[in-house]
Amino acid sequence: MEQETSIVKEEKGFTFADFWYVIRKFWILIAAITLVATAAGTIYSFASTKPSYRSSSNAIVAVESETQAGTQDVDYDKSLRVVNTVGEFVHQEFVLESVAKEYNVSVGYLAGGVSASVSSSSFIITVSFVDADPDNAQKYCDAIVKSLIKVCENDEAVKKLKVTVSQTSPASPGALNTSSKKLYIIAGLGGGLVLGVIAAFIAEAVANKFSSKSDVEDHFPDIAVIGKFYQNKCMEDRNKKSHRRRAAKLVGNTVRELEPYNTLLSNIYYANPENPYKAVLVTSTEPEDLKTTTVANLAYCAATNGKKVVLIDFDVRKPTIHRTFRVEKENGLIDFIGGTSKEEDIIKHSESGVDIITPGLNVVNPVVLIQSEKIASLIKSLKEKYDYVFIDTPPVGVCNDALVLSKVADGVVFNIALAITKKSAAEESVKSLRQYGAKIIGLNLTKYPLHAKNERNASYYYNYYNTDSSEGEKEAVTAEKK
Repeated sequence: MEQETSIVKEEKGFTFADFWYVIRKFWILIAAITLVATAAGTIYSFASTKPSYRSSSNAIVAVESETQAGTQDVDYDKSLRVVNTVGEFVHQEFVLESVAKEYNVSVGYLAGGVSASVSSSSFIITVSFVDADPDNAQKYCDAIVKSLIKVCENDEAVKKLKVTVSQTSPASPGALNTSSKKLYIIAGLGGGLVLGVIAAFIAEAVANKFSSKSDVEDHFPDIAVIGKFYQNKCMEDRNKKSHRRRAAKLVGNTVRELEPYNTLLSNIYYANPENPYKAVLVTSTEPEDLKTTTVANLAYCAATNGKKVVLIDFDVRKPTIHRTFRVEKENGLIDFIGGTSKEEDIIKHSESGVDIITPGLNVVNPVVLIQSEKIASLIKSLKEKYDYVFIDTPPVGVCNDALVLSKVADGVVFNIALAITKKSAAEESVKSLRQYGAKIIGLNLTKYPLHAKNERNASYYYNYYNTDSSEGEKEAVTAEKK
């Protein structure tokens, strides 16, 4: 299994199997939305669309030619070429103008109702007219065909081509035209299907992310939630403004800001008080789960409480701990593994009271670093000298570094960011950690909504610890005077 550590996990692309899985999972939702949209289209088509009637009549276009015997005959090839041109005449003003004058309507009105279709294999033109009145539809259709025949008989250019147009039969009585109704129904069906699929994928995206503490506990009933960090917009804004890759920011030295880390630190200790966890690895599924922010501030909190703490940055591909604690990146783990530096040489002392071990410069092959036997001996040595050895690693969803390093740690704290961490990804990460024999101390929830459902004490907590100490002293003095 350790050979797999050299392979960075690739993002699996969206496949047809994934698409079909979502469709099967939410088929009831898709069907319901499709039925509602189809019903809406049907109701609209019958309630809001006025009925219309269509009347049609056929006309034959023929081009005559003289035979060798001097008789007239039909030139079929020329007729097929001319029939499209004659079909275009139907929409022209010189055909519709006489009909408009006869029935006292506008040319535009006639042009909007008339249509002509021509078969590619015959020289028959089908002229149709659609109107709200079935009698008018038949009347206008018949008149337009007759006007077309008259124009072709009198037009000089058409005469030269020896084109004749004849009506095969009078216009048919106006019949109910249902094409517009069908169009609305089909649009409702198609639109509902598309909306249903979109809604299904939105529902899948929402359902595949943790939304609350109880949601996390339902998915991991055998792992305790040992930490909960409320969403801190100020901290997130400070992180966003950080140059290069975002470096974790240390919290202020106040009770309110340190209290969540004190709670997490206490829960780590009491998870196994007989044999306390000293080497604690913090990881997550994705970079957005704030695992580096957690481990950096956890170390800082422990140091503030008087503990002797060392923090090892094993996120060798994208290290940031050295920027957080403002120490030099040079002379780190890679130098220790290579034998050019001793253990005491790679430990850097920060102003925060936390000792830092960086990866060092030019880490060409991280696999060599994390698989080295010297790492286990280093962790063992540090545990004898420090109260806590905290380990920062890349996310499990990015590479296997955390899985391998979990073997040298006493326990693992796994971060889950609400509304960000995908359930399937977290489940896969926890499963992988267990396959490597990792001891999962508990789950730490980050980006927890301050006004989350069923969280009555959240606002109280923040209001309590946000109270200015000077105001408290004033109140005490006032009470004493009374």
